[in-house]
Amino acid sequence: MRGKLWITGLAVAVVGVTFSGSTMVGASESDRITVWEHSTSVTLTPRPTAPGPPAVGSTLVVYSDIFTDQALTHRIGVNNIVCTFATPTGATVCTAVLELTGRGQIMTQVLSTHPTSFDGAIVGGTGEFRKASGAFYVRNINPQAHTEQTTFDLH
Repeated sequence: MRGKLWITGLAVAVVGVTFSGSTMVGASESDRITVWEHSTSVTLTPRPTAPGPPAVGSTLVVYSDIFTDQALTHRIGVNNIVCTFATPTGATVCTAVLELTGRGQIMTQVLSTHPTSFDGAIVGGTGEFRKASGAFYVRNINPQAHTEQTTFDLH
C-alpha cells in the first residue's frame, strides 16, 4: 500500500507541468500565468513489486487535460509527460509537451525530488510559444482528484 501511495503522490505532482496564457512571441518582459491540470491517464512501467519508489529506469507516463479555471470547466489543451526514475530514492527526470489547442506547444523539463511540489524549466516551444523560456512552479491542490495548480514565469 505504501508503494501505491508513493506512486499516486508522484503522478499527481508531475502532471502539473503545464502552461497557458497570452504570451506573445518575443515578449520582452516576464509574464506570470496560472493554470489547473487534471490527470486522466497514469501508467507506470514496470509496476513496483515492493513498497517505496520504483526501480531506477522505471517510466511514468501521464496524460492530462489543461484548464483555465480551478473548477476544471474551460479546457484549453492537453499535457503529455514522461518521467524516468533516476535514483533509488525516487528522484525523477521529467519532460513534458503541453499542446495548447490552436496555439502551439510548450516544452518543460525538471528533476523532481519532492513528489508534491517542485519547480522546473521551460525549455522551448512551437507556434506562438516558439521563443518560450523561463521557470514554472507546481503545487498539488487536490491529490485525491489528481488536480494541480501551476504558475509559469515566462521571459
